[in-house]
Amino acid sequence: MAQIENNDMYLILSELESGELCDRVANGELSEDGYKVTCQILTERGVPIPVSKPFEPNNEGFFDSLKRFIKERPFLSLIILSGTITILQRILQRLF
Repeated sequence: MAQIENNDMYLILSELESGELCDRVANGELSEDGYKVTCQILTERGVPIPVSKPFEPNNEGFFDSLKRFIKERPFLSLIILSGTITILQRILQRLF
């Protein structure tokens, strides 16, 4: 199954230009499998593989990302919260 996924990934990534692949490797935007497939494609094209950021899987949970969003965008968070409360009030008024 992993081989089929890697074949699909290979076909998709091989459509990209070498420069874009190098940018993705350098920025660390790829999964571990994506990194391996991209390195294979770049090697086949004779393009040197750029130095990349170390691969670190995202272990951040939903509530951690929600806390970070609220800290980074407090005004937008208040707007979203007030809109959500208004919608819930209207739904509850129609039900009861």
